[in-house]
Amino acid sequence: MTTHNFRVAGMTCPNCVRHVTEALEGVGGVTRAEVQLDPGRALVEAEGASADGLMGAVREAGYEISEEDDEEPASPGRVDQAEAATPPIRPTTEGAGSRIEIDVGGMTCAACVGAVERALGGVEGVVGVEVSLPLERASVMVGGDAAGDRELTPALVDAVRRSGYSARPRTAAGGAGELAREREAAEKRLAHVGEARRRFLLSAVLSVPIFAGTMAGEMLLGLELPGWFGWAQLVLTSAVMLGPGRA
Repeated sequence: MTTHNFRVAGMTCPNCVRHVTEALEGVGGVTRAEVQLDPGRALVEAEGASADGLMGAVREAGYEISEEDDEEPASPGRVDQAEAATPPIRPTTEGAGSRIEIDVGGMTCAACVGAVERALGGVEGVVGVEVSLPLERASVMVGGDAAGDRELTPALVDAVRRSGYSARPRTAAGGAGELAREREAAEKRLAHVGEARRRFLLSAVLSVPIFAGTMAGEMLLGLELPGWFGWAQLVLTSAVMLGPGRA
């Protein structure tokens, strides 16, 4: 049994930790993989798995990694100099042959976007990549000498999935139909936000008497609350939990 200690850069959220952990656990021979977000470190116990193989799996997932005893430490939440020298491919229109749209799921932060960009940018024939976190979509520019969309799309989808995110080709549609679907999706997101806002406001209104009575009345002013206030507090708390507070 060999224990490996690594520094991991680029993780900014629990979702990133999960992707790095899954990448390490996917290497043959790994019996334990423990990844910590704050110090940006990973501890791996394995039988027969080399450090190069483990680091390759993490890099393939879109994060930078180095051994613990290396001279140049990896800064948590940031890419190191080696990664900065080869940034993810950004969109370009010069010499681009076509554009491929891919729906990407599982992204929660900017580091996730960067990981997806690097995964797509590593596919041969790609000249530009743009990933949108709010739209959960990747737009890939393909060079004129690359294979057709039908041949390259599976490779792009596979690259995203291997980096730890769900992906599927975006089905082509006519202008009016596409706009209608975009509008419907936007309306659903706005409705979700509006519902969350209404739940929050209703919870706040029901909670004000509870805090006003217990915090201001008893603790700050030293008032003796009437006996029925306990029952009122129970009713209001139950209303919050069973109403707007319920998922």
